[in-house]
Amino acid sequence: MSSKQPAQGTFDRYMHRVIELTASDPRVTATLLRVRNLLKPLSTLFQPRIILAVLRQELAAFRQQPTMTAPASEVSAPVYSSYEPLHGKV
Repeated sequence: MSSKQPAQGTFDRYMHRVIELTASDPRVTATLLRVRNLLKPLSTLFQPRIILAVLRQELAAFRQQPTMTAPASEVSAPVYSSYEPLHGKV
């Protein structure tokens, strides 16, 4: 069991997305480097343009998740309530 608070998990997920953004957005890269080198406060990573970019990433990832076409109960193998021999009666 994790001892992390829910807010810590949310922050970790946000920072993971910010780091992913550095691969495609030089402005985010520069901002993150300034924060990591203590030239800017952490709050700099919560500018509206960065928050919106993170939210766009989250939405894109959510839309790429596979959708289930049938409920699991309809797809899974039947469950028998009592033992039934596979071959005729013995």
